[in-house]
Amino acid sequence: MPSVPIIVGIPAIGAMIQDGDPRMSPYFQTVNLDNSYDEQLAQAIAFSSAFIGACGGQEANEIDPEKASGIGGNTLIATVTPGYGFRWVPDLGPHDSLSTNK
Repeated sequence: MPSVPIIVGIPAIGAMIQDGDPRMSPYFQTVNLDNSYDEQLAQAIAFSSAFIGACGGQEANEIDPEKASGIGGNTLIATVTPGYGFRWVPDLGPHDSLSTNK
């Protein structure tokens, strides 16, 4: 079954990320994933991390200040897969020093 992102937050920010808007590039961070994460899951993790960070950023505040005001802080991401069950994404778990929006 193909993955279809469900955007809950500020849809205009999601569209800006999907369209490759250069204002969104600061929200992409490198996440060190091993080969147990397939490419589709790695892309979903990168999009999710950027989207959450961007929804708490200045651009989002200009688009929808009410929603943006409630988004921000530590971004924690975990995956649940049949092969590995629940696991925190490296560098985005509760005990990782890199688990903050930048």
